[in-house]
Amino acid sequence: MITGGIKLNQYLGNGESKVSMTKTVEILSEHQSNLDWFNAHYSELKKRYSDKWIAVRGSGVVDSDRSHSKLVVRLKRKHGSEYSKLAVIYISKRPIELIL
Repeated sequence: MITGGIKLNQYLGNGESKVSMTKTVEILSEHQSNLDWFNAHYSELKKRYSDKWIAVRGSGVVDSDRSHSKLVVRLKRKHGSEYSKLAVIYISKRPIELIL
């Protein structure tokens, strides 16, 4: 499961977006880089952060917690407006079954 602070659908009362297209592309690009790093290091991360939520930015884990809500509160306090550039991901000890 992946969450994050990306808010692409923030609108002013008149329907205009608060987030410019350039800023949106920048946020999505950084988010994709975070996910690419996560995927490349998944085996190592699973050993260290099993059954925890982790916050990834750049090329590393910036914080982790078993509680998603506690982690998000801490991240928002620490990273402020930069929160939207973090990828918050849950690492399960057991494989996740998908029913399609």
